[in-house]
Amino acid sequence: SSMWGTLKGINKKFGPKNTVEMPVSENSLIGAAIGASNFGIKSIVCLNRVEFAMYAFEQIFNNAAKSNFLTNGVHRSPIVIRLAIGRGWGQGPTHSQSMESVFSYFPGLKVVMPLMPSDAKDILISSIFDPNPVVFLEHRWLYDIEEHVEKSFKIKKISSFKKLTNGKDLTIVSSAYGSLEALKVSEFLKTKNIDIENYNLQMFKPLDISKIYKSVKKTGKLITIDTGHIIYGASSEIITSLVSQNEKIFDKKPIRLGLPDIPTPSSRGYVKNYYPN
Repeated sequence: SSMWGTLKGINKKFGPKNTVEMPVSENSLIGAAIGASNFGIKSIVCLNRVEFAMYAFEQIFNNAAKSNFLTNGVHRSPIVIRLAIGRGWGQGPTHSQSMESVFSYFPGLKVVMPLMPSDAKDILISSIFDPNPVVFLEHRWLYDIEEHVEKSFKIKKISSFKKLTNGKDLTIVSSAYGSLEALKVSEFLKTKNIDIENYNLQMFKPLDISKIYKSVKKTGKLITIDTGHIIYGASSEIITSLVSQNEKIFDKKPIRLGLPDIPTPSSRGYVKNYYPN
């Protein structure tokens, strides 16, 4: 598949030696990419939906993530795994997950999730030239966003959080499509003289919360929006890390938004109360 049009014409552009359409066997596909990386061949693997990566968990978690550690740096697996996330009506519990927390649990993996087209470019370039295996999560509701992107090529250092707006009253931490929703809220509340400081979480692993600590120290309040389930989500790690550094950092109890601890329903009637809005 063309990953929602993002791979259109890639074979013509890069040629058959550099573009390989593999059989639908995710475990062997990731294994081949890991093996090739040991010989200096860097691969970008596109598995479409994030759920298809479940067939390759053993390769990702035991081989790609651990090869550097197991071989004392002799072998690395600098592969990039592109996975689409995001919901649509009727997809139900098996095709609407994001799973960033699952990938972030394992040492040795980097986990990223871009927001705007310029972010996608910068983070993808950074991921390709990263010596570690990178899981690159793409929310499919963001594919239609248009933005001017510079054609210049530059490898940039990617931080965990990107500030989207300045504010003094409240800190909101979100990611992907959740960040677009948070920006709408900020625009509305600005008319009520409430200034929100928005941060987009774009690198889940490794996680550096220094920017969020500085922001919450100023505002005293935090709302987090998880793309996936709230329980064991990125919000849990962020809030725990903040309190571990300063147990009095919050003026008000932090609020976590995200998916409840039940599988995603398929019924349109149930879905409307399932997702935060």
